[in-house]
Amino acid sequence: MTEVDRKKPFSSLEKDLFLNIIQKYDTILTSKQTNATSALKKKQSWEKIAEEFNESSIVTQKASTKQLIKLWYNMKAKARESKTKENIRHLTGGGPSVVDMDSIDSKVMDIDKNILTNIAVDIDSDIDGNIVLLGDSNNEAWCKTAEETIQVSQEEKEINFKTPIKKSYDNLRSNKIDTLKCKILEEELEFKKKMHEEELKMKILEREHKENLFKIEMQIKLKELEKHYQE
Repeated sequence: MTEVDRKKPFSSLEKDLFLNIIQKYDTILTSKQTNATSALKKKQSWEKIAEEFNESSIVTQKASTKQLIKLWYNMKAKARESKTKENIRHLTGGGPSVVDMDSIDSKVMDIDKNILTNIAVDIDSDIDGNIVLLGDSNNEAWCKTAEETIQVSQEEKEINFKTPIKKSYDNLRSNKIDTLKCKILEEELEFKKKMHEEELKMKILEREHKENLFKIEMQIKLKELEKHYQE
């Protein structure tokens, strides 16, 4: 199939079609194996994906295999970024209601489960706001008799939040968020590294394919010359 260079941006319908096709080959494309057999299967899968995509009546302009591979990487990067923002917003307590993940992002995440590894962050009792405040026998927040139930009023909690306990809570929360951001950055760098490795493998396979075609063409021409001289 002759490779073409698409000029128009991909529409939402085309992206949805593309993901539907990708799903048929998700086991191969998301495989973590790096051997030659796996790389060849991925190359063949991408050729089939491009062929099926370009044959669809939904497609307004054909795209090359390279362009579709780049589209897939871009869609994964966008889904990863949206999910990361959503996770950070939930951890930091929200803010204005914002829709980070759209239907395309969700579909991409469903296809490739390795896009964003779940990061486990330990949330201590004081992180979620349920702080237990302690006092001595002279503290008015405590009942003066051993028989009565010990309770702390909401008003006294708010006062105690202004003490170093509140400062410690803020520092701990900030450290948790910084740790999460560092882990996300490390995963982002690892993700980009894998993308770069995949691109290099595709280029190597493409070059080997061209070399093999050139050898075959040379063999055909040599046979034609031999036949010509024999005549």
